[in-house]
Amino acid sequence: MKSFLLKRLGHLIPTLFGICVLSFFLMQLAPGGPVDQMTDLNPNITAEAKARIRHEMGLDKPITTQFLIWMGKMATFDFGISFTDKRPVIGKISERLPATLLLNITSLALIFLLAIPIGFWSAVRWNSWFDKAMTVLSISAFRFRRMRWAWDSWLFLVCS
Repeated sequence: MKSFLLKRLGHLIPTLFGICVLSFFLMQLAPGGPVDQMTDLNPNITAEAKARIRHEMGLDKPITTQFLIWMGKMATFDFGISFTDKRPVIGKISERLPATLLLNITSLALIFLLAIPIGFWSAVRWNSWFDKAMTVLSISAFRFRRMRWAWDSWLFLVCS
């Protein structure tokens, strides 16, 4: 058991690093940048002012340096300042965290309160009409999600 846990923990670090690398470089590929988002609504801003903001944000440094700085800030939970209301992002997250946790814990409790008795009853009454109905319902619920995603993707492509 100990070796299994150590092996899983050994996989955790490269996985988290890969997620960080992927997240950072996907943000870099997004059109426009933070400076453009901050200055688009101000037609009077000069190129020098944009360059100064880029320097203050460290966006004029090489991409590897930017990544290392970003990783350091993520490791210390320094998510920066919000563009919209100039407040720390960690404060905005912590404001909404209690409601998010309450919603998630309540939904998990409801799922367990329903799923365990249904699963138990289906196992005890194997191959009964109830078991078959719950099997059809659970498979349909999983398929509905995929169908809905496909439908939304199709609508996005058609309406774009």
